[in-house]
Amino acid sequence: MASPKIKIMKLVVLDPIYLAKRHIDKLKKFGRVLIFNNLPNSEYEILRRIKNTDIIITASVDISGRILKQTKSLRMISLACSGYNRIDLGTCN
Repeated sequence: MASPKIKIMKLVVLDPIYLAKRHIDKLKKFGRVLIFNNLPNSEYEILRRIKNTDIIITASVDISGRILKQTKSLRMISLACSGYNRIDLGTCN
C-alpha cells in the first residue's frame, strides 16, 4: 500500500515583522518559510509573493478581495497587528 503524500506547506511573512530565530524555527516545522523584509509596492508584488501560499503572516499589508480571489491555495492569514481591517473579510467568508 502506497503511503499518502504529505503536502509541504508554504508560509510567507509578507512584510517586515520581527521574528526571533526560535519563532522562525517553529514556523519551519509546518513547511517552507519565505520572509520578505520590505513592503510590497503593488498588488502585483503581493500576488507574486503569495503565489501558491498556504499561510500568510502580515502586519501592515492590505489584502483585498481581488487578491484573495486569486489565491486558491490560501488556508490561513495571520495578522501580527491589532484589528483585522486589513483583510477583506467578506471575500474570506
